[in-house]
Amino acid sequence: NSKAGIRFALQLSRQVGSSLIFYHAVEIDRPTRWSDKKFGGYVQSEITHRKSKLESFISDVYKHARIKPGKYELAVDRVSSIQDAIIDYAVGRKVDFICMSTRGAGRLKRLVGTNTSAVISNSPVPVMVIPGNYRAKPINHILYASDLNGLSGELAKVKKFAASLKAKVTVLHYDYLYQLEEVRAKFNKVAASQSTPGIKFYLEQFKIENSLSFHLKNAVKRFNPSIVVLFTKQNRDWFERLFLSSKSAEVSFDTKKPLLIFGKKI
Repeated sequence: NSKAGIRFALQLSRQVGSSLIFYHAVEIDRPTRWSDKKFGGYVQSEITHRKSKLESFISDVYKHARIKPGKYELAVDRVSSIQDAIIDYAVGRKVDFICMSTRGAGRLKRLVGTNTSAVISNSPVPVMVIPGNYRAKPINHILYASDLNGLSGELAKVKKFAASLKAKVTVLHYDYLYQLEEVRAKFNKVAASQSTPGIKFYLEQFKIENSLSFHLKNAVKRFNPSIVVLFTKQNRDWFERLFLSSKSAEVSFDTKKPLLIFGKKI
């Protein structure tokens, strides 16, 4: 499952010249009858073994991707909570992004997985969620879905990310009252104040009978971005609140596109 996330990370690293950390967290239970010495030796042996496997695994992905390895390092930790360990490690190393793969086909909660959703819900570090069917390609177009609240600060982050990739940005905003002239005029004023070369703004009607995922799925088909950027208030039910509605619970996001999720400032 992690190969998709690795492929995306390699592509991103090639474009921006960044270094990579391949992190593997493992939970190792202790048999009650084992002494501290015996268990400590087993843990060290297991970590060494897994780091060797991780090194072979990463080398194989580079080889099949036909990419010359850049600067990277490997880390394997024995942890009690995988999602907490990922966040703590990322914060401690001051990384720019956490990149994780989804699990495969199905409803979004299954797609994202328990560990990934927990990381998104709690991480102060932006999280990239990569679909399991992702194949590496240049990242040259960012679709940023915005509610316009805190637009200036959010767009600054999107612009910085886009600039590192030399990518264009499409800013998409949905409004229930799309047809009202004053709503359009307000949007156009905001767009004009934030417009810079390489960025285009679009206002679309939000149909109340459909979920955000339904609208974004259509937007992805229309704009065909390389990655979709979202800012969301972090909580453990972020995917239900953000993507699902009672009238379209079976609609899930188009998982052919990577997501970049930032925590939204409240």
